[in-house]
Amino acid sequence: MRRVLVHCLSLLVTVLIVSCSQKSSVSRVDSVVTINIPVYYNDSVQFPSISRMFETDTVVLETGAFETLLGENIKDIEILDDTLIILSGDFNKGVIHLFDINGRFIRKIDKTGRGPGEYLNIRKIDIDPVKRHIIVFDNGVGILRYTMDGVFVSKVRYEYNALDFALLPDGGYVLFTPFQQTQHGGLWMIDSEGNFKRTLISYEDYDLGFIAGSSWLTHINDSVIGFSGLKDKIYHIANDTIYTAYQLISEIIDPYEEEPGVLPPYDKLRYYECDNLMMFDLQARRDSYHYIRVFYEKNNGQADFFFWSTHPTIPKDHLLPQFNGHYKGIYFDELSPLSIMYDDELKAKYPDITEESNPLILLFRSK
Repeated sequence: MRRVLVHCLSLLVTVLIVSCSQKSSVSRVDSVVTINIPVYYNDSVQFPSISRMFETDTVVLETGAFETLLGENIKDIEILDDTLIILSGDFNKGVIHLFDINGRFIRKIDKTGRGPGEYLNIRKIDIDPVKRHIIVFDNGVGILRYTMDGVFVSKVRYEYNALDFALLPDGGYVLFTPFQQTQHGGLWMIDSEGNFKRTLISYEDYDLGFIAGSSWLTHINDSVIGFSGLKDKIYHIANDTIYTAYQLISEIIDPYEEEPGVLPPYDKLRYYECDNLMMFDLQARRDSYHYIRVFYEKNNGQADFFFWSTHPTIPKDHLLPQFNGHYKGIYFDELSPLSIMYDDELKAKYPDITEESNPLILLFRSK
């Protein structure tokens, strides 16, 4: 049997000076901090301590009438004050449920349709904390706003397709199109009325591509948005300006070769960031077997990692939350009823959970 060898991940964190131009405002490298993270596949592996990085809460969602049921596919989770806003559904179809922080059902918002104030292909939701609006990103219709009571407020149309969006502090939006559509391929901005403002990163200049299942835009705080580029950069958007905040370079030794070689750079998949913590997944481009999750604590410069693989020779004993949502300093995950039913410890902890129950929502508050 081939022996699994040492992996090394070099995380190059690059802080850059902000500059402005009409097309792009990415500045030169100013200073570099290098962090080396060794990864071993044996009994001595030290995996990240979730308790050191997060305070964890579990929300048991109320299960009663049919309208309270989320189904199995949770697509996005946001939080406003003490209200959880949960988007669930199949592929582009979506329904929004609101629960309080104790799991009590508040209401269901289902505006699927072709009429005024309705959406067709809901991909993602966002929150306007100032106006207290739920914002629905519909790739077929536009960007729609609803009150927390589910009342339709407004709709913004934009000219070209996009796969991700985020609310800007001035009420406008930044959108991501991972392919070329005239001038709007890449990362671009519209105002609150849907009028095109400018391109932040062009598809041609930065070779932005599409990776199924990836997340690109995330709210770091009320004034800064993070954007994960395809290759080795993570950008920050503030005051209508984009700049390179981190540059990531990976050097991974292949454990399945008799003579270890160097894999091509990994692609970033999930990416979340808040004021004090950044998390992203790396996937090997050569195949889909190898993944590395990196937690980078910005306040002290410490990095933790976790490696997992679908390859049959790699053990699956160590698991981390997958995270299917993030809002500022809170990361979300879910625990399905079936997972509880087939785990004696969890079943004893949550004896009232049945196969018909809602998933449990796990809240990871970054310390």
